Amino acid sequence: MDFSTQIKNFINTGTLVPQIDDGGNVYLNGSSSNFNQNYVSIPLQVSYYNTSSIESYYPIEFTEFISNNRSTTTPTITDLMSQISNLQAITSSLSTQLNDVILEQSSNSNSADIQASKQVIINLRILLGQGKITSDFSSTFPYAPISNINKTQ
Repeated sequence: MDFSTQIKNFINTGTLVPQIDDGGNVYLNGSSSNFNQNYVSIPLQVSYYNTSSIESYYPIEFTEFISNNRSTTTPTITDLMSQISNLQAITSSLSTQLNDVILEQSSNSNSADIQASKQVIINLRILLGQGKITSDFSSTFPYAPISNINKTQ
């Protein structure tokens, strides 16, 4: 049962007439000496789908795997009070640091120390929300926000 020549012919021509019984079933017999009873030709084809036609009948977005467990919990008053007290503690700490640097600045006369202290003071004032950039502050000690200086004048 060497089907090598018949396989080569099938590869070259692509045609194979299957053995079909009276009921329309393909007759397969692995022990038969007939090539068309041992092998069946299954034509392969590439299917192209028109997405717009499918979309007109069915939604194509994924909805099965999207989690709907978005919890919209509102914070409790105790949570908000805790956040406020934490922010007040941070603000107090920054204010203390600012006052310490201002006192140190007034006692030092070295220009490098003065410039470094100026940067520290301005950075602390920015962290406290008194301004956003260096130009928002006065160039003279205690480097107060310019908006505060304009209000006092």
